[in-house]
Amino acid sequence: FNYIDRGIIPGSPVQFGEFVEKTLRKPPSEQSLFIGMMTSSFICGYALASLVVGHLVQTMSPFRLLGTSLIIWVGAMALSGLCMWIEDGGVGSFAVFITARALSGVGEAAFQCIVPPYVEDFSPASAKSLCLALFFTAIPVGTAIGYEYGALVASAFGWGYAFLIEAVLMFPIIISVFFLPPAKALAEADRPKVASSPLLAPADEGGNIAGQGSNTVVASVVPAELASIDLADEVEDFIESSKARDGRGNRAGQL
Repeated sequence: FNYIDRGIIPGSPVQFGEFVEKTLRKPPSEQSLFIGMMTSSFICGYALASLVVGHLVQTMSPFRLLGTSLIIWVGAMALSGLCMWIEDGGVGSFAVFITARALSGVGEAAFQCIVPPYVEDFSPASAKSLCLALFFTAIPVGTAIGYEYGALVASAFGWGYAFLIEAVLMFPIIISVFFLPPAKALAEADRPKVASSPLLAPADEGGNIAGQGSNTVVASVVPAELASIDLADEVEDFIESSKARDGRGNRAGQL
């Protein structure tokens, strides 16, 4: 859904040509430049937003930033669609539409800055390339669908409905983004558990520490007979013996 809007304008050039004619009073022979501006405004907004999102993701929660950006995207979609009913506003209507298309680049910029690293970090190692390929395949596939979708909806109901329908369908998905677990929580869940028992905890014949499952990774497993050793006493004895040896060495050197 997030990429379908890219194909709405080129998929229905006749309807948007009429929009340019009504708002800017331009004949068909002079409309190409302004129809191109509709798509270029999205590209410019997308490029600038990528720089901003790429910086903010270093200091903000990624999914919160993604959800906020996509809410802006939904607002931009709704505003783009509503411009069909204010096309009698002249240049102002065209300017509103251009601004809305630029703002729609914010949502896609957040997707491109946040989602690929997330997919790469948490997808299975054997399917990492496949997951990334599926993600990036959505761009051309969504755009291609947008051509047909935009042409059909614009011909049947009007091009404004193409943007509004997309915004309505995306809104529940965007709300769910705010409830996704943060990357840190997923990393902790994937990390093997380490036994919380003391370093010298008794182990059974299978090498498992008492009270811990067989899936637990143990920092050190020792036989049960060594578990009763007082580690503090052993360290103290080692220090005293080291001092004694050092003292004998010094006396030998003096002699």
